[in-house]
Amino acid sequence: MAASVCRWVRIAVDTLLVLLESYMFAVLLLPPSWIFNQSTADSFITEPWRTRRVFFVLIVPCKNEARVICYLLESLLWGLMYPQRRYHVLVMEDGSTDGTYERVQEWLRERRVPGRRCSLHRRAASGKFNVADGGKSAVLNAAVRAALPHVPLWMAHSGCRLHDVVFGFVDADAMVEEKLLEVVSWTFAARLAEAVQVCRLPLPARANGLLAGMQHAEYLADRYLARRRRVWHPDGADLRGNGMFLAGSVVLGALSRCRCLEHLRIFHEATTGDDVDLTCRLRMAGMRVRYEDRACVYEETAHSWRQLFLQRVRWMYGGYRRYVDYLTFFVCPGGPSADQLAEMLVLLLPLALTGQGIAAVAARIGSKPVTLWPHVVTLAGWSLLLQVRACGSWPLAMAGFLFSLQRAVLVGGAAATCIWRAHRPIPYCKTDHYGVAPGRSLA
Repeated sequence: MAASVCRWVRIAVDTLLVLLESYMFAVLLLPPSWIFNQSTADSFITEPWRTRRVFFVLIVPCKNEARVICYLLESLLWGLMYPQRRYHVLVMEDGSTDGTYERVQEWLRERRVPGRRCSLHRRAASGKFNVADGGKSAVLNAAVRAALPHVPLWMAHSGCRLHDVVFGFVDADAMVEEKLLEVVSWTFAARLAEAVQVCRLPLPARANGLLAGMQHAEYLADRYLARRRRVWHPDGADLRGNGMFLAGSVVLGALSRCRCLEHLRIFHEATTGDDVDLTCRLRMAGMRVRYEDRACVYEETAHSWRQLFLQRVRWMYGGYRRYVDYLTFFVCPGGPSADQLAEMLVLLLPLALTGQGIAAVAARIGSKPVTLWPHVVTLAGWSLLLQVRACGSWPLAMAGFLFSLQRAVLVGGAAATCIWRAHRPIPYCKTDHYGVAPGRSLA
């Protein structure tokens, strides 16, 4: 009886895995003509909407970023193709120990930046950049609360209305393209989405090597998949933290529900994946999240293997933590859409393979044919094909393929951590930033 039950369970798992693998290959091998190009995307925005502008509040959270933040402020304040009266930059500092607050204050004074264009704030907290103290999410929440009372004053000469406000979030180590706000404003002016995530690409590494190549390939693969997913579900993109934008209606709606500015929490402060957590909550509320690849933000990658491992653990834990926090939404009939359910199952696919592998070892059937290896080979082939199509060069594709193997280690650890510490978040380990490599351009 037990053997029969195990056999049927294995058949069910194998069938599910085959369906998921078919879905993954379908997403990867769609005809190129199905992918939105610029002319197709532009067709959604009629000419009357192009003349309408929105007002941006660009929030820059920072801690120990004295070496890089002024480069970002330079590009935001004087390097954007967007009317200066229609955006404001807000810097929220979080108890830096390297003089970040004083450095920004001095830079704003030297460049004679008026207060209506850029403001500097310091979070009133213990300054510990970890989840126990709210982490980066708490800094973002504090920045939103600090901005709301001043938005009407900043907009006084912009010609925009209050419901035209958009909140943007840019990391302190980032560099932005000059057309960033111009492109994003079209989507919000046409009311096509409540949130937008722009393309993220890595800054030129300070030293070429396997570590830099692996991360570069990962960014290219992420962009390739985001473009492909847009065909299946245009309003089902994921927010990635850096380069994400929220309509003011989202923030004002949250404020109306909490009825007190001090209690306003847009970002979940008990997780290391505040971006994916917010994406999940927006989807649960029926809001649209769009991906925009006609404008990019460039960000630093990890400079050491240790930083890379800690960063990926944090990202992976945040990605799986949402399924623990919002389990009822994902398992209830009529909750997630077909695309959301497929995405969840694909993320849980490595766990199913890990479970099969453990079962095979426990049953001591490693010398007998098992269905585990065909799935492993299929996923490896899919990952290699993804890297080849995304990177366009074999050396970079092979580096990305090798890097994709790290998921086999991180997925199991992240899932176990979510189960073992369901109500205790892991510590936040911040990645160090050093700025653009000298003598290297973004091209």
